[in-house]
Amino acid sequence: MRAARGVGDESRYTRQHMAAEMSPQPDQPLSETEYANRLLPQREAPFEVGVTLLAAGAICLGVSALIFTPFKPGFAAIALATLANAFSAGSSRLPRIAMVVAVLGWLIGGVLAVLTDAPVW
Repeated sequence: MRAARGVGDESRYTRQHMAAEMSPQPDQPLSETEYANRLLPQREAPFEVGVTLLAAGAICLGVSALIFTPFKPGFAAIALATLANAFSAGSSRLPRIAMVVAVLGWLIGGVLAVLTDAPVW
């Protein structure tokens, strides 16, 4: 049988022993670029700025199609919103909102223009 351990005997599961097993080699120091790449969020692609501008233009034209003559600015708004949706990476909601505003501005503006005998072109 095994002899009972005395008070002074050390266990093989000490903190130093367990820490040595978990990290077999020390971490290498990071360069400034590697450190920044780990900490900073991913940058947006450059065309995301263009997507935002296209969507904003589509929203403006969609609202103007609701207020003024609906067809010319309405078609342009739908075209810009379609381009914004085609170029977007899918993570942005603004192009989808622009499409809804453009279509509703064109549709409601056209209905109101027909009902009030206002020019549609």
